[in-house]
Amino acid sequence: MNIVTVAGPFLAAACILLLRGPSPATPAQELGLAATKFLTTLDAGQRAKAVLDFASAERATWGFVPNEYPGLGVRDMTVPQRRAAHDLLRAVASQAGYLTVTSVMALDDLLRQLEERGGKAAPHRDAERYYLAVFGDPAAAQPWGFRLQGHHVSVNCGVDPARGSVSATPLFLGTNPAEVRDGAKSGSRVLGDVEDLGFALLHSLDATQRERALLPGTVPADVILGPARADDSLGEPAGLPAAQLNPEQLGRLRELVARVVDRLRPELAAAELARVRVADLHFAWCGAQQPGAAHYFRLHGRDFVFEYDNVQNNANHVHTVWRSPGRDFGRDWLGEHYRKEHAPTDRK
Repeated sequence: MNIVTVAGPFLAAACILLLRGPSPATPAQELGLAATKFLTTLDAGQRAKAVLDFASAERATWGFVPNEYPGLGVRDMTVPQRRAAHDLLRAVASQAGYLTVTSVMALDDLLRQLEERGGKAAPHRDAERYYLAVFGDPAAAQPWGFRLQGHHVSVNCGVDPARGSVSATPLFLGTNPAEVRDGAKSGSRVLGDVEDLGFALLHSLDATQRERALLPGTVPADVILGPARADDSLGEPAGLPAAQLNPEQLGRLRELVARVVDRLRPELAAAELARVRVADLHFAWCGAQQPGAAHYFRLHGRDFVFEYDNVQNNANHVHTVWRSPGRDFGRDWLGEHYRKEHAPTDRK
């Protein structure tokens, strides 16, 4: 038998694989590689700060006020380490999401300049006062996660390599000022797209719909599902049900959900959108119905909550948060993981 004839199909298959190139990595794999690369750039002292136990309560203890947080500070990173940290952020965020997060961080230097110009010392306003923490070992087959956190930023990511699952909530982003009103960046609004879509949906409602959407009472001083609040703290959804929207309004609602979720890289955003039951969402509004005064709105369903609050600094200071009830910090796949890992074995 001709050896070439026998080998032919195998050679052909090998050539096809070579032409196609290696299979693309999944988001979970790319995140693991990016986090491992970041950790290899650290010395022992830095690694001791950056790496925390995955089971630590700190992983679910998030915040967004200007403070020092567990993890390795950006100010303490070398240039190669900063590049690796940015690569890790890019591995979970879309291009638009990456630019949003980094723009929020950059606003802290502008905020320091504005406060110092007003005669107020502001050493805590610092675009390098952000901290990256890795929970667990991204090179292992066990669940792990990371968090980038500082003033107006809390990016919480969990990864289960075995399932290929990625969790990206809670995700908090804020801006102060919401609109820059002087200087070279005058007119810029880092989170302005979300506000504009919220107002567009509100203004599309007729009188009956708007009355149903409006929440009673004063505008909340902040997002309600902030740090230390359970993801079900809002109770039953309030406001205008999606079922009472016409097709055009429903399209606006879908666009608003997509804009929130599109902070993530496309594969992760598509998976999140597939989970969101838009038909179950409620749209609720409180406060001013035109820009320039305090207002708040939220989208609330069984599997998706987004809050937008613009109250402080004469309604020029925005806080937003995206929560996934039952799934924050990867609780859904973590529960299954622990049930499998710690399931009792039969003893005979």
